Amino acid sequence: MDSIYIVISDVPPDHKNQLLVSHLETVFTAEVSLYTKSSFKVTDFMPVPTLIIIDQTKNSHEGYTVLKSLKTVSQFNLVPVLMLNTKGQKPDTVDKFWFDADGYVQWPSEIPDLTEQAQALIKKMNYEKNNKGLREKLCFLVQNELKNLFEVNNYISDLFTHTGLDNDEIVNLRLTLDEIGTNAIRHGNLNDPSKMVIIRCLLYEKYLSVTIEDQGKGFDVTGIPDPTTTGRILLPSGRGIFIARQLMDKVLFHGDGNKVEFIKELPLPLQKSSSSC
Repeated sequence: MDSIYIVISDVPPDHKNQLLVSHLETVFTAEVSLYTKSSFKVTDFMPVPTLIIIDQTKNSHEGYTVLKSLKTVSQFNLVPVLMLNTKGQKPDTVDKFWFDADGYVQWPSEIPDLTEQAQALIKKMNYEKNNKGLREKLCFLVQNELKNLFEVNNYISDLFTHTGLDNDEIVNLRLTLDEIGTNAIRHGNLNDPSKMVIIRCLLYEKYLSVTIEDQGKGFDVTGIPDPTTTGRILLPSGRGIFIARQLMDKVLFHGDGNKVEFIKELPLPLQKSSSSC
């Protein structure tokens, strides 16, 4: 039987949470377990659930602490996590950096609507794993300061070591992440600490994809000057995109230019681990 974990703040659970448990058990034919944020501890002996729901309506940091404990353990890394909050979207601000949930739902809301979004999230994650070869996923909401980018780079670099790439290529990945991330903070978000940068690192069977998105207005990609031309070669900045294009296999721009994706192909296909099943 499938299982679902719900992590809440209140003890005992309120009536709405109790109704949610009953509805999920019926729709998913699953065993639903309720935990409080203070009592929820990830262990090697916990069954891997189909879905985890975290109630973040109290607007504390506790839900994101729980999320971090899940996303940094291999067997839970690809379990879809649905965050419940009062707006049904990512937070407006973060403190330093937080791990990002896989989906957000406004709560309280109609329980069938929440269930429908949960089903869609599970379906999407299964497609990513089974059809596209997703092996690991790390996503961050980063407060718009360079020191936070450095700490996130350290987290993501641990994932780089799972790629089969040699040390020089891992250094190139770190450098590219730092260059594009710095561009997002300085030029996209204009050093505004009230804004954030979203970093998504997805490790697939045959390639690694890193996307960095800022909250700025974007820019004209075709207007990027060549930093190697006379008059620009001695400038101390303006080389981020150029470096990324030299070191990565692909550099893609999405939206208005405020979302940059770089892709590195892996030397050998990754095997499917038991935690990714």
